[in-house]
Amino acid sequence: SHHECRLGKWYDQIEDPAYKQHPAYAKLEEPHRRVHEHGKTAADLFLAGDRAAAMAEYAEVEAASHEVVDLLRQMIDNLASPEEPPVSR
Repeated sequence: SHHECRLGKWYDQIEDPAYKQHPAYAKLEEPHRRVHEHGKTAADLFLAGDRAAAMAEYAEVEAASHEVVDLLRQMIDNLASPEEPPVSR
């Protein structure tokens, strides 16, 4: 599950208000959950021989993964130097 992977364990144990109050932190759980959900579905479909549907699910994994990375970058950029504006990527 998205709570048992490394990112999920980190997310679930955070107590620092600087992280918990960051807008990106609040948005992170949903796309992270979708990465796992669509990944499992893609694997099941691939094993069942439905490659087209598996690839469609993989596209969902990729999109959700990009959201997760973007949100983590927002947190890193802001929390690393809160007095300076974040660097565009």
